[in-house]
Amino acid sequence: MVKKQLSMLALLAKSDHHLADEERQLIIHLGEAHGFSISEIEKIIEEPGSIQDIHHMNEDQKFECLYSLVQLMKIDDKVYNEEIHYCQELVTKLGYQLQAIMEIYPFVYKNLRIPEEQRRLKKRVRPFLNRGD
Repeated sequence: MVKKQLSMLALLAKSDHHLADEERQLIIHLGEAHGFSISEIEKIIEEPGSIQDIHHMNEDQKFECLYSLVQLMKIDDKVYNEEIHYCQELVTKLGYQLQAIMEIYPFVYKNLRIPEEQRRLKKRVRPFLNRGD
């Protein structure tokens, strides 16, 4: 699951045709936190592949991806149209309605994860997750 998440983040980071240092560092930090080596993470960043088989993710995994996608969009203090459109596409593939992004966007910090806040946000977006996916 984490490899899929890292691939999604790499694809989003590259969607504006520029991989900012902050975006790269977030992906590396997340990968290292899950036991990936720097070389494994760099390979994913360079060749993220396509996003498939995400329908098998459980609700926790889907939320973690949603949260990370929003965090990555905010990390370099610049949000481009390409990023917004690609994030919307990924969120839809995860099974969320687009409103889920707007529900959590103001509460996601670009460089900080607060577990209690993440639990609260997960409950907040639960109604926007399509259960049939």
